[in-house]
Amino acid sequence: MRKGYVGNRPRTWVNLCDGGRAAWEAHAAALQRIVEESRRTAGGDGV
Repeated sequence: MRKGYVGNRPRTWVNLCDGGRAAWEAHAAALQRIVEESRRTAGGDGV
């Protein structure tokens, strides 16, 4: 992991092993499913 700045904004860079990348992708997919479900139940406007 490396931390630094791009301009005035803090950034974090990481290198993932294959298992870590798979876990991250599964987590991101689960979050996307939550967003999609919340949009469906909210009538599609996200509010």
